[in-house]
Amino acid sequence: MVTRKSKILGLLLLCMTCTHSVAEGSSGYSVSSSVLGIGMDYSGDWEIYFLIGNKGKWVASKNGDTKNENVEAIRVNVKEKDIRLYAWGNRPNGYTPQTHNPAIWKCSPSLGKYERESGGNNICLSEFADGMFIAEINQQKLLDAAQSSGLIAMAEHDYQAKLDEIQGRNIAQLAAQNRAEQDRLAEDQHAEHGNAEAKYQRGLFYLGTASYNIEAEKWMEKAAAQGHALALYKLALFQVGNYHNEAEAEKLLKRSAHAGSEEARVALDSIQAEQKRVELIEKQAAVYQVKERQQVAAFRKSVASGDESNCGPVIEVKGKLIKVATAVANYGNEHWVRRDEIYPSGWECRFINGQYQPPR
Repeated sequence: MVTRKSKILGLLLLCMTCTHSVAEGSSGYSVSSSVLGIGMDYSGDWEIYFLIGNKGKWVASKNGDTKNENVEAIRVNVKEKDIRLYAWGNRPNGYTPQTHNPAIWKCSPSLGKYERESGGNNICLSEFADGMFIAEINQQKLLDAAQSSGLIAMAEHDYQAKLDEIQGRNIAQLAAQNRAEQDRLAEDQHAEHGNAEAKYQRGLFYLGTASYNIEAEKWMEKAAAQGHALALYKLALFQVGNYHNEAEAEKLLKRSAHAGSEEARVALDSIQAEQKRVELIEKQAAVYQVKERQQVAAFRKSVASGDESNCGPVIEVKGKLIKVATAVANYGNEHWVRRDEIYPSGWECRFINGQYQPPR
């Protein structure tokens, strides 16, 4: 701790130039010279533990109060066999790493009990740091404490428990999937030898909330082959929504309605009503077109000077040619148009490169 007076000038000069190799014990674990600080991004392999000083010995714990001077926070990665000192992130009066050696930390003289009282766990106040104003992690001391305190054994136990839990969940999930698959196959087999309703229900099972499913279609076809009304109705929906085959859908709807499906009957009534509406519109359009053609023919037959055409007033009539007054940019204000291409007022009038284009 910073209160230890035996570590000042000597270690101060020593730590400014020294570099430590990573301490490694017989357990295969090593201690990193870098510090894991609060706010850093940790993977799921890091777990925090505490070393509690007790009569010169260290005791490992899963809980600890970092305000207590006898408590050290440690991060352990069992997968990587890595141990790191755990500390708060940088503060205005906190610690900063030396640029020439990340293992050495420059400590502010103002650090003291304030850091502990505010919940801090600063490397400069750690029992595992050498130096008062410039501190370096004592890797071997930290490794020895981790081994003797039972921290490594505790971390490995927790890690194995975590692996066992994950494996247990995976096994349970796989078993559930296997049971579900066996149940599915058993239900399929039962429906295969069952009646039309059983096959229809299997179709609904595979369809779920989707609008189409190839497995559902297979079972609907099996049920429809046995005359199931709703299966025929579903197949009609598939024909419209998935295959865009309205003609086949109408055939299936008729079969479904004949078998007693109210849904199919309503759908057929709707289709027939729409067909009648379209037929009426087409008839009205045909009548209108006949009248339109008659009006155009009458206009062309009787067109005379002063009449209003689609391209403006008629100026002169000369046999099969009609002169009209209409302004066309760069091509003048008077143009000859063939009698069989002239239209009454209200129709489109277009000129392209000075050439008249009859309405389309």
